[in-house]
Amino acid sequence: MDYIVASNTNFLDNLTKLVSDKIHLHQHTELVDKQIPLSLDNKIYVPHEDALDAILTRSQDPLLSDGVIQLKDKYLFRQLMKKVDPDYFFEVVNRIQLSTLKLPDNQKFVLKPRRGFFGTAVHFIDSTTDLEKLSGIIDQELKANGEYFSSTTLSTEEFILEEFIEGEEYAVDMFYNSKGEPIITNITHHPLAQKQAYFHSIYYTSKTIFDQFHDKFITFFKEFNQKVNLRNFPIHAEFKGTPNSFKPIEMNPLRFGGFGLADLTYHSTGLNPFKAFFSDESINWNQFWDSNPDDLFAWVLGYKGTEIIDTEVIPDHQAFKTYLGDIISYTAIDHLTNPVFALAYIKLKDIDVITKIKDTEFNNFFVSKN
Repeated sequence: MDYIVASNTNFLDNLTKLVSDKIHLHQHTELVDKQIPLSLDNKIYVPHEDALDAILTRSQDPLLSDGVIQLKDKYLFRQLMKKVDPDYFFEVVNRIQLSTLKLPDNQKFVLKPRRGFFGTAVHFIDSTTDLEKLSGIIDQELKANGEYFSSTTLSTEEFILEEFIEGEEYAVDMFYNSKGEPIITNITHHPLAQKQAYFHSIYYTSKTIFDQFHDKFITFFKEFNQKVNLRNFPIHAEFKGTPNSFKPIEMNPLRFGGFGLADLTYHSTGLNPFKAFFSDESINWNQFWDSNPDDLFAWVLGYKGTEIIDTEVIPDHQAFKTYLGDIISYTAIDHLTNPVFALAYIKLKDIDVITKIKDTEFNNFFVSKN
């Protein structure tokens, strides 16, 4: 039997369409309450990471359990990848150590929660960083996003300090099919926002990106599966580098990109990536991109502005829609219960629009309630 496991039902548009006699939607507590056994024989999709503990509780399969644990915990993931890249530096630091870290000169590092989501408390640092000030900023971020993400999703006491990887950032949604073969459901470029607080503002895909990366990522995931031996297993992976030299930043188990990023495939191609996973389908990307060689498709997240006061302002959705241009789909989101106010999928041909959106100041899209 196949399962969709959810701790909530946000951002499940093209996933819940698949619920049928064979594919069941469960709240994560049901798995434990009904003592449902799980293994890699099941196809399991977890749209919210709060449900991973329930998966581990009900797993009867060491390969399933190890796959979840090693990918979700960033330190264990780095230990796994050390077999491939033994010279890569990383270590665990406690929250109370952050303000007193001693960093070598002329070297950049990334500081991130050991378990994290949505880019919370991820910072690039070096020997010139005011670590005491940064510790205060991190405390504020953890407090703010702790309202939205549980301790199993976002760790607040342990951090990973790791060396900075030069290059651009790319995200890959993929799954290992029933034979353990990698199937890619999307590749997106993630240009970094000018403002750290708006870290995930835009991801986009194109024929150029697929031509540069698809076959190389397939090779990477084939080699990676020789270490973990997974099947029926979706992953949202993030990489940094260039088409000729890239390294994995992290891999998130049993899901594709969050906050609706996975649906970019559907809104650009008409193909439902969740159906591909549950039906064990392959995807002919060459056929699609040969028909759309000049198009760019983007996922845009409208952030709650850093300076807004919830009780005094509301989002100006019409202004944001006009700003984005050619919208394929737009969803308004309650900014009082989420760190964002909108989710949009757009189609464009001008790469300069990507730059404009990544540097958006979202405070400008809130207006007074009066």
